[in-house]
Amino acid sequence: MAFVDLEQRGSIGILTMNRPEALNALNDQVLRDLDAALDAVEANDEILVVILTGAGRSFVAGADIGQMKDFTSVQAKKFGAYGNSVFLKLENFPKPVIAAVNGFALGGGCELAMSCDIRLASEKAKFGQPEVGLGITPGFGGTQRLARIVGVSNAMELILTAKVIKAEEAKEMGLVSHVYPAEELMDKAMELAQAIHDSVGESCYESIEKVAKTCDKETKKEVLAHRGEAMYRFVAPFDPVGIMSFGSTDVGDVSWNCPTAQAYVATWAAGTPGHSWQVVSQGKSGLAHKGLIYAAKAMAGAAVDLIEDPEIIKEAWAEMEETLEGDTYHCPIPDGCRPRAIGMTK
Repeated sequence: MAFVDLEQRGSIGILTMNRPEALNALNDQVLRDLDAALDAVEANDEILVVILTGAGRSFVAGADIGQMKDFTSVQAKKFGAYGNSVFLKLENFPKPVIAAVNGFALGGGCELAMSCDIRLASEKAKFGQPEVGLGITPGFGGTQRLARIVGVSNAMELILTAKVIKAEEAKEMGLVSHVYPAEELMDKAMELAQAIHDSVGESCYESIEKVAKTCDKETKKEVLAHRGEAMYRFVAPFDPVGIMSFGSTDVGDVSWNCPTAQAYVATWAAGTPGHSWQVVSQGKSGLAHKGLIYAAKAMAGAAVDLIEDPEIIKEAWAEMEETLEGDTYHCPIPDGCRPRAIGMTK
């Protein structure tokens, strides 16, 4: 019997933690089922947005204490490590995940909700990290995610007092975005999921049109064939003659002296003004974190390729020399120029 159900409604996938007799508490099997369900959703190209909720009167009441009490230290460490890996997979999931918190979200349940991109709550929902009452600390990332979401002071209070809070207080702290009557929660979650899907579909159509305009004739045909698709579902062909996008960089001087490559990833919404508080605010989101992880993987993969195939480095140097056509680097800062320390009069 699987403890995590997957239902598909159009382009929306609904994952339901289904162990109501134990308030959906997390044990080895539940974690394995959640891990497998996430893999199934990621592999399903028809599902673009995900809702995570719980069966019965609980979202997830925490880790299964009945199982944990008999753990050896080795087993406990293994359980914690695996749980962390599953929650990290959820946090870095390539599709938006909405937590529809229908009831108790305590301990591991609160940590599970915090691993999602957006959190909605029923009026009956309750949140907390009560582990200290058992003589342990939050083991699935709660000490890190809770502080990032509600601030260090609120997180310390919740963790050190084992305080359980109601949905409205959770909303005031910023732990959840909206609170709804229990009977409306899933409808509201579906509305939000559909709005995300619709927004992505419309914006991606326009974005693909813009990408196509920068390409040559043959590449343009290939790009336009993907109109209406989410952009993450295909890779635009490399187009060396296309229009470059411009922005500030910290490697301008370096790029004159050795071959340089840059990775471009999405970390904030299109159209956000650069160097603004809106950029800073979005930079704290799970979506921005996913973009950075994606870039890190690309950079690490490129490094592996360079190590395994040194010929790539030789080709890069040759391309750089051809591009520069004998031009050399000239530092724009005059010789002898020194910055003045703040407060100095001479």
